[in-house]
Amino acid sequence: MTENSPLFRLTGTVKGGFPNTGPPEFALPYNATTTAIQLSVLDSWNSILGFGPLTIGVIGILQNVAISKAFGTNQVVDATQEMLALGAANIVGSFFSAMPVSGSFSRSAVNKASGVRTPFGGLYTGKTI
Repeated sequence: MTENSPLFRLTGTVKGGFPNTGPPEFALPYNATTTAIQLSVLDSWNSILGFGPLTIGVIGILQNVAISKAFGTNQVVDATQEMLALGAANIVGSFFSAMPVSGSFSRSAVNKASGVRTPFGGLYTGKTI
């Protein structure tokens, strides 16, 4: 070890390149205590995760609606359209191993203070990071 190397390993091996595209892997757990009967989707969801994912989804939708209302100047915000757009973006993103999509209060505030008026501001920010 050199003098400046860390005492612990930060990451393992990182594969280079783009991830494969295709449908996301999804499998329900198998209940081995019954006679080969698979749990329903709701039972599986509730037994493994509780209602955390549902709560996170609702918070994400409310966050996007709040951002739209806070920074939209004299425009009507349709929460249904926000929910559909957020859901579609997350479903399409899952085929490309993308992180879940949600809004950002701080980024929206910085863009507003900087005078950004188009989605090109997000492209510029992504390029400079």
